[in-house]
Amino acid sequence: ELGVALLLFSLGLELSFRELARVRTVALVGATVQIIVTIALGFALGRALGWAWRPALWFGALISLSSTMVALKTIQAQGRLGTLSSRVMLLMIVLPELSAPAGGLAKVGVAALRAAVLLGVIVLFATRVVPRLMAFVARWNSRELFFLSTFALALGIGYLTWLFGLSLAVGAFVAGLVVNESEYAHQALSD
Repeated sequence: ELGVALLLFSLGLELSFRELARVRTVALVGATVQIIVTIALGFALGRALGWAWRPALWFGALISLSSTMVALKTIQAQGRLGTLSSRVMLLMIVLPELSAPAGGLAKVGVAALRAAVLLGVIVLFATRVVPRLMAFVARWNSRELFFLSTFALALGIGYLTWLFGLSLAVGAFVAGLVVNESEYAHQALSD
């Protein structure tokens, strides 16, 4: 989980909130369709193998999340991480975090509201606090201190999102977006 969190943190460093905002409508519709179709195909395969409905549904959900990560890694390997398709793919990572069907529609709505509040606070933090914090740390001219601060920021925001019911990996991705709002994003990515 820590490795996935750091991978998503580095991907978040390569994008900004402004780039993701341009594709939100396409991503929301596309992600919903991709998740539903992939879960349905995995469910059908599980049932064809003779599994009960519950394990088949979990199998479909697992394939849905895994296929998103595989496609994202392929886009990164091809050097097209900044394209429209990759931005849509990155937003698709966030949506499954809100899809816990066990609690019903009300639980998903509460989770979405908590996530929206948390992301709003993080965006405010990203634009007001992080650039000043990164500049302060960079003035010390210590590569180790800068690395440690960046790492702590990534895992700290990841932990905060985990406390709000999202995953550590999604939090680390958002932390990458947050650090990208400062002028030290390239140094953080290289470190």
